[in-house]
Amino acid sequence: MSDQLNMGQEFIWKNFHLGTELEIAGNFIYDAMYAFDQMKHFYFEAEIFDCLYHLSVGIERLQKITLILLTSFNNNVDLEFEKKLVSHSSQHFHQRISSFRKIQLGKNENKLLTLLTKFYDKNRYGRFNFRSSNKAEYEKYDLIHFLSHIMKGSDFEIDPSDVITINDELIKVKFGDTVKKIVIPYYNIIEEICRKQNFY
Repeated sequence: MSDQLNMGQEFIWKNFHLGTELEIAGNFIYDAMYAFDQMKHFYFEAEIFDCLYHLSVGIERLQKITLILLTSFNNNVDLEFEKKLVSHSSQHFHQRISSFRKIQLGKNENKLLTLLTKFYDKNRYGRFNFRSSNKAEYEKYDLIHFLSHIMKGSDFEIDPSDVITINDELIKVKFGDTVKKIVIPYYNIIEEICRKQNFY
């Protein structure tokens, strides 16, 4: 019997269950990018919510897969480790991954992780709060401010107060590039570990 089969529960977890999770994460990220591509402008909160929800969940799941693969458990359940996986902070998971592998993210990528963390922690259920009637700062304002930041110095600068800004192809490319610079380093780590440990 091969060494891989002797690994037991940890092998099953990392090889099969995380393989399914990787597909799920990819689907969430794809759905987010499709939702962004379909937006004609940045006025409708439901469209922006859909994009940010899928993106935050997809990146978070990808980060968790990366972190688990980087950690050796020797077939012992680490309850403290599992408890810490319940967090929904993309920044938190990036820091934990960086303690194993240094991933250099630029300002745009760090700002996007900050936006996604805020969205998932605060904005996701913000409108279920009675006090939300006095508040006008929802995900669309965070997104338009983020987009105005990443488009500075380009041929298509954005007024951060203009939520009717047309979702131009240049914006789509810049947003896509920012997401890619976050996602690809995690995926490269996953691919490397899977090749070394014969995960499929």
